[in-house]
Amino acid sequence: MTTKAKDKDEAVHVALTRDEIRSQLLGTSHKPKCKLITIWGIEIELRQASLRDILKASGSDDVEVNAVNMVVRYAYMPGTNTRIFEDTDRNVILGWPFGEDMQKLQAAVAELTGISEATIEKAKEELKDNPLKG
Repeated sequence: MTTKAKDKDEAVHVALTRDEIRSQLLGTSHKPKCKLITIWGIEIELRQASLRDILKASGSDDVEVNAVNMVVRYAYMPGTNTRIFEDTDRNVILGWPFGEDMQKLQAAVAELTGISEATIEKAKEELKDNPLKG
């Protein structure tokens, strides 16, 4: 259902058909959110991960691989479609010092994915409280 303004004070709800909903959701290319950050004095653009990559990461316990994949796959030259890193850069990225710049990178990835420590802890607590729910 969508909402169209009839006038300032009144909204009219218009029901969409299944085909219209499918067309709007599947027929267009949804743009990922982007965030510009500066690490080690260099500005980069991070983009939202795809559903596929989030699902792959959630099914893997290898935190190292997941973290590096996010950097390699979703760091772009600002304003372009050119990825900065290649798969062969993984070992160098793993050698970066973990400090303020890495924390900025980590926070930006968490913001774009909606996955944060608080979200993870809340999910763990809910699972403990009711492991069979959902």
